[in-house]
Amino acid sequence: MHEYLSPLKPRYSECKWCGKRTAYSCIRCSYCYSCHPAIEYAERTGLGAA
Repeated sequence: MHEYLSPLKPRYSECKWCGKRTAYSCIRCSYCYSCHPAIEYAERTGLGAA
């Protein structure tokens, strides 16, 4: 499981996959909370990130 940035100290960044700008992005991979489940699934199954 990856760590997310705290909404208490917002730092907006752009998701590497969908391009959405959000304060809720992963510290480790920079994907937003909406795209992140698909990325983690791909990592677990060995399919790689799309």
